[in-house]
Amino acid sequence: MSAADHDSWPHTRAYLEMLPDGLSSHPTTLVKASALLAFRSRLELGGLDEMPADLADVVRYPPLPSQWLPTVHMNVVEMMLVDQLGSVAAFEELAYQINCNYLRSPLYRVAFRVLSPQMLLRGAAFRWRHFHRGSSLKVMRMDSRSARLHLTYPNHLFNAAIASEKGGAFRVALELAGAREIEMSCEQPTSTDAFYESTWSTSSAS
Repeated sequence: MSAADHDSWPHTRAYLEMLPDGLSSHPTTLVKASALLAFRSRLELGGLDEMPADLADVVRYPPLPSQWLPTVHMNVVEMMLVDQLGSVAAFEELAYQINCNYLRSPLYRVAFRVLSPQMLLRGAAFRWRHFHRGSSLKVMRMDSRSARLHLTYPNHLFNAAIASEKGGAFRVALELAGAREIEMSCEQPTSTDAFYESTWSTSSAS
């Protein structure tokens, strides 16, 4: 993607240039297509003619929700949203709303309705693998009101905006498990790791 020709997509361009092989990077690192579709539904598609055909096709020809597709494709859709919204902060706010709707949908809500945040976190690695392949999530530390999570992934798969979006999804999952007053922070991610610190309280009904 040429910077001169596609100035309307600066975050998308920067993300692709960071990857080792652009859109073809990390082909065995996959995500459930239902996640891409949740973010695609908020894209305005009018500007796709400005993009190279392979990028536009990621959005123009959506897969079936049950399919697996390269995580890079999902991330490109997220970066397109950053560009359309005009800021990472606006994207993070919208992404939280998207993840709320996505994880609270009948298809996935049952996977997160457990008895406590601790039970949710004990199964965090399994739940991550339900949606992702080629990356991993583990709990490094957990007690009754806090946790530290470690997300690992191939080189430059997630940038700061995408790593923050994942933190928002973790927050939604904790809410579904009964956590309240959640604080979720993502440390500045490296090329292959992101760390999350979270604290919460629980209601008397949880």
